[in-house]
Amino acid sequence: MLSVIRLLSIDELLLQMVITTCLMKCVDAQVALIEEMENLLDVAETLVVEKELRVTRSLLELPI
Repeated sequence: MLSVIRLLSIDELLLQMVITTCLMKCVDAQVALIEEMENLLDVAETLVVEKELRVTRSLLELPI
């Protein structure tokens, strides 16, 4: 079985480079988005903990 090697034209190579660059930028953007979402989750978790502490303190201050 013979394998045929076809040389890509300059236009095809340029198109592949553009597509690869776009895909790499998409991956970079997704990584940045995931990192930002993790930061937001950390902030939300901190806010929940602070709220729980405030509720606990106010419950402790209630007269029995």
